Amino acid sequence: MVLAFLTLAGAVGADEISDLQQKGLELFRAGRYAEAVPILAKIVDLTEAQRGPDDPSLAVDLNNLAEANRLAGNNRAAEQLYLRAIELDQRTTGPSSLGLATTLNNLALVYRAENRLPDAERLYIRSLSMLEQALGPTHPDVAKSLNNLAMLYQAQGEPGKARPLLERATGIATRALGARHPTTRTLSANLAAVGGPAVASAAPAAGKQRTAAAATAATSAPIPKLRPGTGPATPAKVAATDPARPVTPATRPAAETTAPAATASSVAIQLASVKDPDDVAREWKSLVRKHPSLATLVLLPPRAVEVADKGTFYRVMAGSFPDRSSAAAACAPIRAADGDCIVVGR
Repeated sequence: MVLAFLTLAGAVGADEISDLQQKGLELFRAGRYAEAVPILAKIVDLTEAQRGPDDPSLAVDLNNLAEANRLAGNNRAAEQLYLRAIELDQRTTGPSSLGLATTLNNLALVYRAENRLPDAERLYIRSLSMLEQALGPTHPDVAKSLNNLAMLYQAQGEPGKARPLLERATGIATRALGARHPTTRTLSANLAAVGGPAVASAAPAAGKQRTAAAATAATSAPIPKLRPGTGPATPAKVAATDPARPVTPATRPAAETTAPAATASSVAIQLASVKDPDDVAREWKSLVRKHPSLATLVLLPPRAVEVADKGTFYRVMAGSFPDRSSAAAACAPIRAADGDCIVVGR
């Protein structure tokens, strides 16, 4: 009887975990991160109860719970969960583990948001090195990782260090994805923003097949990544969405900052407006500090708008999104914190 009971309990637990995974993934994809947190936490509890606190597979669930917390603005909780996932991964994985590389990148995003730039740089470099070893030096995820490290250097006021990384990243993306791909366009825009050539044509630097570099999530738009496995996994970890999010393999990096200008068919969110276009980036940084969920998005180029009797203003916009419902979901946590956020575009 006891054995039968234990077997039944295990089966019920597996079914419950599967149902919770599906629900948690749906909420995560909808941008409802705060609602996803308790569900993903339940998955961690059930998995831990079944397999023990030191089971390596728990690292996936911990990463996913951490990512939901990060996007919900709970950086402290996210950091502790990422650190625990990294500890478990390091016990069982090799120097080219994609899962570990993803978690390192995600933790770097936390440190980046908290202005702990040296800590973020260390993790980005380690993650990039692992991605190069696992995927090769010309993989699109490596390009995204290079982008993330470059954006960190740009934030530190070191465009000379950011430019060669972005030149290499855009070259990789152009050859692997094509010049019109959203990720390539985002990287090209980032390169232009630091004073590099407008069109990506640079090839990967010679002798850099296994070098240490940066970390990351998707590239056309910063994107957080879930890891595949026990917990939910996003569709492509390459640039928090296609533009730069992580995907199923749990190895994609997420890219940061600037993105190409929104096209007529794109959907974005507007968070503020300023009188001077040079103030857009400064206002964006302030908004990201206030609303951490914005760290998963990409700042779009300033767009002028005429306001009657007041003159010209420049919109602080981020995106882009596949549809208005996705954009509205991104606005939800901003509005909940009494911030301004409206959906613009088709």
